[in-house]
Amino acid sequence: MKTVIKITALLCAISGLVLAGERSAVVTSFFTDSRDGKVYRTVLMPDGKVWMAENLNYRDPSWSYNDHVDSIPWGSVTLGSWCYGNNSSNCDTYGRLYTWDAAMDNACPSGWRLPTRQDWTDLVTVVGGWSVAGTRLKASSPRWNGTDDFGFSALPGGRRWYGGDFYGGGDSIGIWWTATATSGEYASIREMHSRSRGVYEGDDLPGSAKHNGYSVRCVQGAPNEQRESAFGDRFIEGFIGEKFLGEQLIEGLFDAVTGRRTIEEQIEDRILRGIIKGLLD
Repeated sequence: MKTVIKITALLCAISGLVLAGERSAVVTSFFTDSRDGKVYRTVLMPDGKVWMAENLNYRDPSWSYNDHVDSIPWGSVTLGSWCYGNNSSNCDTYGRLYTWDAAMDNACPSGWRLPTRQDWTDLVTVVGGWSVAGTRLKASSPRWNGTDDFGFSALPGGRRWYGGDFYGGGDSIGIWWTATATSGEYASIREMHSRSRGVYEGDDLPGSAKHNGYSVRCVQGAPNEQRESAFGDRFIEGFIGEKFLGEQLIEGLFDAVTGRRTIEEQIEDRILRGIIKGLLD
């Protein structure tokens, strides 16, 4: 009887949140990189994954092209990173700009990784789609035109061309590497612009050449790992040990109170499921 009361109370709380149309608060935390002591803000995003809410600012002293002022030789593995404009204060604000090889060479700390193209696609989709996700993910700034609805706080770190020139940092453009190579010379990137609401893909273009320098956002966990899972399956198992009953009872009732399927409500559903799983883990 007590189990039923507990389940009913939780379901009532869930339905109250959904039917009231409330939005879950941004769930943030902090992570300290043991390699250099830098502290990063992190955020649980509606895709169910924990992302860094800042661009990475790690400089591996073993990389041969760190802060290299000339062009990068084409056709070889190049490990390097830069502060925008070769100004160290830009690293403090916007993080470092990395070649793709460096971004893939354990640039992200242990337990974190460079997100794949699919990770970015999942994130963009769940926050509203390609045409509006840029505005919702960008940090709030008059010249950057973002609303930062989810605490992702994307910043315009700019780019470093492999020839040595910098462009767009501070107010114009932010570009992030993905872990997805599209050929031997190119890799998939994601872009946001100051005068646009969208997020843009770049594959197999000069702008996505692996020798260019772009920002890095790290994501936690294995590729495509989701914090949301079979809500009923796990919740009821913990109380009464009946997997089938958990799936049928909880999933059925959860779907009943979240039957509206606008994009905002899908986001709300995912956040609720992620929080519940996190509490149960």
